Amino acid sequence: MPELQTLRALRLSYGLSQAALARQARIAIKTVQKLEAGEIGRPSTDTVTGLCEVFQLDRPAMVSVLVPQAQSSRAG
Repeated sequence: MPELQTLRALRLSYGLSQAALARQARIAIKTVQKLEAGEIGRPSTDTVTGLCEVFQLDRPAMVSVLVPQAQSSRAG
């Protein structure tokens, strides 16, 4: 499994475009874009569940990928 750094790195390690990830996770492409930009600090349960299914990660691992992005983008 790839190192859990950012959603973008994880997505790219799976060879997925933003559109393909959105389709597979059953979320809007805008949601993927905003998550990758750190603009969503608390993703919805459905978003996290969809991403967990795509990447075969448990919820805490997926949240650890998503939440630091939002925190670091606000810190600067």
